[in-house]
Amino acid sequence: MKKIVYYILPLLSFLFVACTEKDEMGGEGTLRLNINMENSVKVVGTRAALSTVEQDSLKNISRIRIYDGDGTLIRRYEGLDNVPSELKLASGNYRVRVTAGDSIPASRTRKFYQGEESFSVTKGAVVPVEVNCNIANTLATVTFDKTLDDAFDSDYTVAIYTSKGELLYNLLNADSIGYYMLTDESVLYCTFTAKSLSGGLFQKFDTIRNAKPATRYDLTYKYTAMPTDKGGAGLSVEVDETPVETNTENIQIFKRPVISLLDKDNIESSIDTPIILEVGSSDAMSLWVITSCPITNVQLACDQFTSWGLGYNSYNLVGLTSQELATLETGGIRLNKRTSLDGSSWGIVFSNELIEKITAIEGTYTIHISVADNQGNVTAKDWIISVSDATVITSEVVDATVWATKATLRAMEAKTPLNTVSFRYREVGTVDWSTVSATLSDTKEYTAEITGLKGGTKYEYVALDGEVVSNVICTFTTEIKAQPENAGFENWSQPAKPLLLYGDGQNMWWDSGNHGSSTMNKNVTQKGEDYKHSGSYSAKLISQFVGIGIIGKFAAGNAFVGKYLATDGTDGIIGWGRPFSSRPKSLKGYIRYRPGTVTDANVPGSVADFPKGSTDIGNIFIAIGDWAGETYGGETWPVIIKTKTVQLFNPQDAAIIAYGTKDWTADTSGDGMIEFEIPLDYRSETRKPTSIIIVASASKYGDYFSGGDSTMWLDDFELIYE
Repeated sequence: MKKIVYYILPLLSFLFVACTEKDEMGGEGTLRLNINMENSVKVVGTRAALSTVEQDSLKNISRIRIYDGDGTLIRRYEGLDNVPSELKLASGNYRVRVTAGDSIPASRTRKFYQGEESFSVTKGAVVPVEVNCNIANTLATVTFDKTLDDAFDSDYTVAIYTSKGELLYNLLNADSIGYYMLTDESVLYCTFTAKSLSGGLFQKFDTIRNAKPATRYDLTYKYTAMPTDKGGAGLSVEVDETPVETNTENIQIFKRPVISLLDKDNIESSIDTPIILEVGSSDAMSLWVITSCPITNVQLACDQFTSWGLGYNSYNLVGLTSQELATLETGGIRLNKRTSLDGSSWGIVFSNELIEKITAIEGTYTIHISVADNQGNVTAKDWIISVSDATVITSEVVDATVWATKATLRAMEAKTPLNTVSFRYREVGTVDWSTVSATLSDTKEYTAEITGLKGGTKYEYVALDGEVVSNVICTFTTEIKAQPENAGFENWSQPAKPLLLYGDGQNMWWDSGNHGSSTMNKNVTQKGEDYKHSGSYSAKLISQFVGIGIIGKFAAGNAFVGKYLATDGTDGIIGWGRPFSSRPKSLKGYIRYRPGTVTDANVPGSVADFPKGSTDIGNIFIAIGDWAGETYGGETWPVIIKTKTVQLFNPQDAAIIAYGTKDWTADTSGDGMIEFEIPLDYRSETRKPTSIIIVASASKYGDYFSGGDSTMWLDDFELIYE
């Protein structure tokens, strides 16, 4: 297996404005951080290298924490892309800790990596720090020796477990590796279970004490015939303990080009924030471009360049001849650049004379800059310049602050206002304005949240100083109040065996486990005619044993947003989620639930206390998020569920923006359906979703093939917006 080395390549520490470099801040040094991900699992005699998808996943979910010498957390980053390329720290002692993956008790697919390193920073120094992130799991495999066939039938199993999680090994999955997290214990328990050839039950219990992280334990079970004078038979277990091996492959992760803005005093600011210049301003300004590898293309464009005395409205600044550079400089743009094998640093200086031309007339101007490096990374930005003598200037909303019924208006303070600042806003095309007071932040920005808006509607707004109106009017469009398709479960079709949750000729939005259960001539999800809130049908989810005689499995009645992709033996592979970009506050609907008594209980104790004889649990959950997506059979879905390998939904997934869930543990009241509402808990209000997942199950632990004869009727789902 290979050790994957992620390099967070720093922004170069030099910066050009005219011919000067930006000075280091007093008392600070620069941290350059490398992160190594080590994976060394050997499967069936081959080394399983991390795929590109796995590497990208680890990169995106890495959690980086930096602590000072007293152990106080001072920096927190989620994902390598969010680590600043130039990280300034005051002189002193520090510790950095990095984790990635899922820290769950037992899994066949989810690994956990962690590592930490201490370091010191001194004034003006560049400190390289490398953190080796090792697999923190304890690994286990099982081999069944052929000698077992001399004493047992072929249906033998080994359970390897801790107090919090368990994995079961048999002949079908004997090649798989189990990943265990031994956070507060150091023992793996092992139970071999089989039927002897004579039909009796045989069990052998063993323990692996002092089990270590980053160590693999290979268990080989063998049968040895005992001498006749001793009688019986011998079952032995050989345990091979192997520390994780590492081979190294260096993979450079280049940061995207960074573009920022500097004023005449070399003070840096974000290019993402529009700047305000008074009419007639003439102080030179610069764009600062930094890359972690050589630049291949820099495009600079503005519709007003020619009117300001430049030869063209668009330039590629790479590869200009000396004559072209001289012409560009005559127009007021000068390049200061330094390039090396490790990266490039360019200063694009707008002269005093050019700034004076830009600020000659009130207005808002956009200068577009796009930078590409030789690794194919591209950054494109719009530098927005507002020229005005107004005291406040309306600025564009931040997209994530615009919901279906509310939005946050913004304006910049150009000069100290003479009166109270407020906003006027209205629906585009209407006459009357509404007015709301503005609040000033420490960054000289005025904001106001407005509510009660219409979904999917375009609005315009403007800032005022008293009754003096800003010369800029901005617009935004609210999110649509998107709703689930076939939300009343009226449309069904049955082209073959499975009964489908959409009508003939319609697109699939909902699906169910009927694709699997119908192979045994049963549909666990059916049209409900006995209970409904409106219309002709509801969705009737019926949990039941699906099979013939004792051959089969328990199947939960279910309905989900997505698609049933395939059946793997008696297990399902499911793609969950559909495209979705709105942000509701809750899911409302109507339900009748009749729980059964648990007859199948296969839920690990680390998940839930769910024994036979207890009452089944119904569940509905909703999640919206920005999942990167997983691919199966050429189709990409937000989340893919595989019940065979217990690849299930993780409610703590970092991609989830909002989540809500509700259990039903008893019969619902009354003789009909009752209303329910599941609030969504937003974990971020600065991210917009790309997908929605809704899952309903008459048996909450149906993914573990556990539950009882329960029935859930559902009708008239609706997403509620503020």
